[in-house]
Formats: sequence, structure tokens, C-alpha cells
Amino acid sequence: MALQIGVASADGHVGFVRVRRLPFRIGRSSKCDLSLNNSAQISRQHAKLIRSEDGVMLVLLGKNPSYLNGEPLQPGQATAIKHGDVIDFPECRLRVRELQESKALHESTASVPTVDRHAALVRKIAASLGVRAWRVEGIHDWLQQERRREVRIHYRRMELGLRSELSLDEIHANLDLLGRLLATADIKDIRVTATDPANWRSDPDLASG
Repeated sequence: MALQIGVASADGHVGFVRVRRLPFRIGRSSKCDLSLNNSAQISRQHAKLIRSEDGVMLVLLGKNPSYLNGEPLQPGQATAIKHGDVIDFPECRLRVRELQESKALHESTASVPTVDRHAALVRKIAASLGVRAWRVEGIHDWLQQERRREVRIHYRRMELGLRSELSLDEIHANLDLLGRLLATADIKDIRVTATDPANWRSDPDLASG
């Protein structure tokens, strides 16, 4: 099975890179087959694709949380991937698709400095709350665990609050709007704070990404 790996940019465009050879390494290093230089949380050698009797497998090499279709990946464990899969690395979302030979092919080595802004924003909020699942549902569940909990997202003079009274659909809508407003913002400049009735939590380290 010939595959391509796609990386979403801030404007929503997905650029695909052909997996020309295996193993196929992904990480921050310029020596990787797919170089992702948009996040310091991505390891120099973060993951690799290998071939096995079951097809193409994804092996996590880095230690930072990473997910396949929302399920956490374990370092060193080989997991089969297929067309339509979504891979979440810190501040970066990858998509898997089967290669259509009739289309023009990309170079085998690529550097991708862009980031899926909405997905990166959700991951940053979830990480600040200690939420294991990097999804809007995880943020909603955290807010619902205690009345008067609130998350605030800060960027320069802009600020958005997510409160426990909001429904899941309302949180989705607010984050979609914020993602569009911050489409050109550096994710490192976005700061997240959280409050609950018994505690104030603010993690200044998030500002550095």
C-alpha cells in the first residue's frame, strides 16, 4: 500500500508528502523524511513508519503524548495505519491517505513549518488542564466536573472565556471562531489559564510552547 502523509497548515490547506521508502522517519530533525519544525515538543526523531506482515505500521519514538484517531500511542509499540487515519503530535496534526499514482508526487523529504491552528489550540488548552484526550470533548468534560470552572485563552489584548455552563456545541463554536481569529498567531504567544472554585491554576510555561 503506497501512502502519503498530509500536514494541515494554518489556512486549512493540507500538503501531502509521499512515503517513498520505509522506514520513513518523522520529527524535528532536518534529516527526517518528514521534518516538522513548528513545535519544540516534537522530538528530533518523533516517530517512524515501518513495514510488517500487517502492512505499514507507526512506531512512536518520542515521549510526548501522541495519538492515532484519538487513542494514545505507546512509545516503541507498532500500530497499523491506513487511509483516513489522523495522527496527532504536539501542536501538529497529520492525515494518512493512499497514494493515487495518477497525481503528481511530492519530494520524499519535506520541511513543514505550519500548524493546524484549531487542533493546536485545542491541544494547548487540554494540556493546560491535564486532560488526556486532546479533543474539545475532553475540555468540556473538565469544565463539567465542577461548577464555576472556567478556562481563559489570552492573546495580546484578546481574551476568550469558556465556562462550565457552556454546552459542547457552544464550546466547539467558540473555539472555531477563536481559531479563525488567531489563524496567523504564533501558538507560543497564546496563553491559557484555568480556574475552579477551590483553586486558581495558571501555567506560565505554556506561553513558551
